[in-house]
Amino acid sequence: MTARRTSAARAKAILDAHGIRMAKYLTGSVVAMVVSTVTFMGLFGPGILGSKGASLTASATGAIVNYFMNRRWTWGRTGRGNFRREVVPYWGTIVVTALVAAGATWGANELTKMLTPDRAVRTVVNTSVFLAVYGLSFLVKYRIFDRIFKAATLVDDGVTGVDITAVEPAPAPAPAPKETSAV
Repeated sequence: MTARRTSAARAKAILDAHGIRMAKYLTGSVVAMVVSTVTFMGLFGPGILGSKGASLTASATGAIVNYFMNRRWTWGRTGRGNFRREVVPYWGTIVVTALVAAGATWGANELTKMLTPDRAVRTVVNTSVFLAVYGLSFLVKYRIFDRIFKAATLVDDGVTGVDITAVEPAPAPAPAPKETSAV
């Protein structure tokens, strides 16, 4: 019973710590997914781009939407991002995921072409594979982005562009006890 309580307590602690943030991240990711999916289908379906080009373009459009929504809304970050600590890791994960999605959609497209020349079928299959890659990467990217964007961990000092550790203001000192005179 103790192990069950410990697991339940740990699950509750994780939910308390990440519940609201995860819900916001999910919402931002759904918006980015809709933008990406419409972009992919709009470019691949009519044959404007091939599977890799449509996948990379769709990844870029979704990533831009996702960056601004999640940085500001999910993690509460405002102002200019620190290039080394925030921008590079974010775009690094995005590029890796985009390349995996491009490779996966290319592979799905090549396999589907062997089965049918129908572009509509290939569009549905490729879109499904594109969404599957991003769906599988959702939790991994959340953990990475949570470490990058954690709200109020770093604050731009506004002058030098250097991030400094945010500190809680010190509590006001307690008033000195009033001296009473013995009369």
